[in-house]
Amino acid sequence: LLVSGDGLVHEFVNGLMERVDCCYAVYNTPICHVSAGTQNQIAGGIGTNCYETTAYCIIKRKLKGLDI
Repeated sequence: LLVSGDGLVHEFVNGLMERVDCCYAVYNTPICHVSAGTQNQIAGGIGTNCYETTAYCIIKRKLKGLDI
């Protein structure tokens, strides 16, 4: 669970990509992003740019694959 702006999500994914098992880590690590930044481009792109929608998706375990 990340409560942040887009920058921390970027850094988190970069950290996953630097692992020896990066393919496994990227495909098997769900990332929940609660947008708390100023522009929130990632959250807007996946349709969870408000806290209510994000909470609903967490509770209902709605997943969306992204091309990184």
